[in-house]
Amino acid sequence: MEELEEAVKDARAAGLKEASELVQANEVLRKHQHRVAVRRAEVAHQKARQRLALAWRSLTTPCAPHARGAACGEAVTQSASAAPLLRSSGRPQEAQRLEEAKDDLARSWSKLAEQSLKEAAYMCDLQQMRSAVKECGVLREIASAPGRSKRSGCRTRSWSRRCWRSLPRNQVRSWPCGRSSSSR
Repeated sequence: MEELEEAVKDARAAGLKEASELVQANEVLRKHQHRVAVRRAEVAHQKARQRLALAWRSLTTPCAPHARGAACGEAVTQSASAAPLLRSSGRPQEAQRLEEAKDDLARSWSKLAEQSLKEAAYMCDLQQMRSAVKECGVLREIASAPGRSKRSGCRTRSWSRRCWRSLPRNQVRSWPCGRSSSSR
């Protein structure tokens, strides 16, 4: 196909615009490029769906926060890159479903990360808190990735502000280890 593409370019450069061979070559080239684009979109869609399934499994079963963060982060980024390919290959409904699944996953993930951060803060478990903060960092990186539209991205920036604000700052008695909120 590369040879065909080169031949078409050479013929155009030579000034041939209406030659039947050139028209046929253009047709074959267009069909081939469309098939390649559709195949790329199918592969990306399949990978994104697999990553989403793994991420949902990591959210529903107990696992380490860093493993959950890695699985969910990869699923969100894979889905974000597969959606435009699906749209360009003529499958906008599949792209819409994939984006909705990605947004649902991001919301559930952020709620779970918020809950684990609150639990770690309440129990004064430094190791769990470090893991939860790393997971929040992954969420923040995904939200601030370049080229992300506000409509398609997960709403993690506002989530991270809400999460840190919702920690029990004024409830000194609620800290089981006796730490005051002023020592943070």
